[in-house]
Amino acid sequence: MKVEIKKVLLIAALLTAIPSSVMAGTITFKGKVIDAGCTVDIDAGCTVDIDAGCTVDIDAGCTVDIDGNTDETIDLGSTPKGDFTSAGVTGAPKSFVINLKGCPVAGTGVPTMAYVKFSGTTDSKNTYFKNSITTGATNVAVLLKDEKGNDIINNDGNEAIAIPTTGGDIAVNYTARLVATATGVTSGDVQSVVTYTVSYN
Repeated sequence: MKVEIKKVLLIAALLTAIPSSVMAGTITFKGKVIDAGCTVDIDAGCTVDIDAGCTVDIDAGCTVDIDGNTDETIDLGSTPKGDFTSAGVTGAPKSFVINLKGCPVAGTGVPTMAYVKFSGTTDSKNTYFKNSITTGATNVAVLLKDEKGNDIINNDGNEAIAIPTTGGDIAVNYTARLVATATGVTSGDVQSVVTYTVSYN
């Protein structure tokens, strides 16, 4: 039986294995399409260190925490509109990590798989999360991928995450980027709000 735990929803069958918790939140992805970008010149021997992005902490299947908050904003940066030469072309990826912490040791009635579902308004494909800014950039959306490079499907459990029989923590990596939904991308702001929930089986 698959059990889904959403905000303030508690499933009694899991109470002996997983403490009561908040299991949902929202991530706001923001970015910008600009008319043209600058030229980057790095002198030989210099090191460029780019912060990998926000971390989403889900404690023991109990609470959702993104850098101390249940809701968070992730900046996808700016991409020149000339980079989007055709539908499906993407901007640079931004990483974020979902941590399942304190998973219970395997036993009778204890889930063995976890699923993270992302839900939002889509644009032309069920993997393109729509730009909600009506006066912003056009023909562009937000695309999420799992650590294997698979596109995240809207309102789907996506690929199962195995819970170790010994319990403990699991780090699940994702990336987000801007994506052209059609030719003729125009400049402007991009924003897409995605709700995430965790379920167990």
